[in-house]
Amino acid sequence: MKTSSTSGATSDFSYAALDRPGASPSPVVPFRALDRVLTLFDGVEDSQKNVLEALDHGLTSTTGGNVRRFDPSLFVPAFAPIGARATSSQLETAFGFDALPFTVQEQMRNELRLRPGLLISFTDLAGDRDFQKLPPSVQSLTISELTKHSPSGRAANDSFTNLGDQVKDAKIQATLVKLTTHGAFALLSEAEQLRLVKLIGGENKFLSEPARAGLEQVFGYFETVGDDATRARLLSTFASDPQSPFFAFDNATNYPEALYAITRGIPSQSSQFDKTTGPAIVQDVIIDGQKIKVILAEPPHPQAPTIDDVARALASLPPSARALVNEIVVEAQPNGGTMMGNAGNGRMIVFPVGLTAERMGKVMVHEAGHFLSDLKLGDFNVDPRWDPWKAAIKADGVRPSTYSKNNITEDFAEATAIYRNVRGTPLEAEMRALMPERFKILDELIG
Repeated sequence: MKTSSTSGATSDFSYAALDRPGASPSPVVPFRALDRVLTLFDGVEDSQKNVLEALDHGLTSTTGGNVRRFDPSLFVPAFAPIGARATSSQLETAFGFDALPFTVQEQMRNELRLRPGLLISFTDLAGDRDFQKLPPSVQSLTISELTKHSPSGRAANDSFTNLGDQVKDAKIQATLVKLTTHGAFALLSEAEQLRLVKLIGGENKFLSEPARAGLEQVFGYFETVGDDATRARLLSTFASDPQSPFFAFDNATNYPEALYAITRGIPSQSSQFDKTTGPAIVQDVIIDGQKIKVILAEPPHPQAPTIDDVARALASLPPSARALVNEIVVEAQPNGGTMMGNAGNGRMIVFPVGLTAERMGKVMVHEAGHFLSDLKLGDFNVDPRWDPWKAAIKADGVRPSTYSKNNITEDFAEATAIYRNVRGTPLEAEMRALMPERFKILDELIG
């Protein structure tokens, strides 16, 4: 997003006129700073004389005037009286100012009388198309926060893009404005700022909703520390490891169930389970012509899913995930708190822990991610095909869940569960912005 820029004065002012006899002939005053100064006085009567006098005073130093060091402490008091008149004129003639609600205009004028240094921020805001789209209440909140802190323009502008074009929820808008206009935020690196803006401004339940809850805790910690530098370190730590759900798939929405059929059960006395063999009932679930074998231990555990539960779970999988599944084994006994496992070659193990069909389907999408990585990337300990995924984790800077931190294969399975869940939905663009490098790889692997 581009922001409006103010034009410089149209006088024939010469930078060389600032040189004193005996001074170095090289440029001695930052041109960019002078352009800003001239802009402040553009259109004010006798502005050139006033600016020259102010600069002359500001360039005077303790070294006798031969060193042209720009000293704001000397400069600012010299032009403050005429600056007050100039700032009001500049704001009211700024592009977009007259299109703002009257209450917002008045708020800007009043704040500017107290803090003339906010002129550039206010003129940029007035001309910013995304800021103009905000509700007046959020515009007012933004201005109030700007008067309290020194925000980073780049990241704040990105927050306005989110607010104007994407985020409609007023609470999310308020949190995003509170974040980006805080002095601690301005001290973060640009990468950290942009990551937080995308994360906190999102409407998804996978990462953004839990991250906002975590950010509120960080804001609470701000009250216990006395300076923005310390607050920035807290915010930086949060940016590198924001709060996330334990499992990504818990926030997923199941795929619409496909039609399925179940064959008659056939008893077996020596079916292969995870670690043993034993009696079972063997049946097939048929979905869109795909036949998936289901082995259910006999006698069934009280917490074990039924064949109908398994069929419904399989029917709720995205077709590309279901295509990777060959066999489901429902175990006779629990394995601690483990819900499911991956036995390789498309074979899933389901432990009797009281899984509903809906939750089982969500976990199956995660396990299908393991099948995909086994098939496409191989052993993560030795196969170089994992290198791009390792680089993607580092580049994206966020984790899809707490569980994904266990190892790289869990990161892949959790990210894949999110990818399959949001693909083709309004949330896809949002999640793609949060994990762009992972999504690029998954585009190639899943298509």
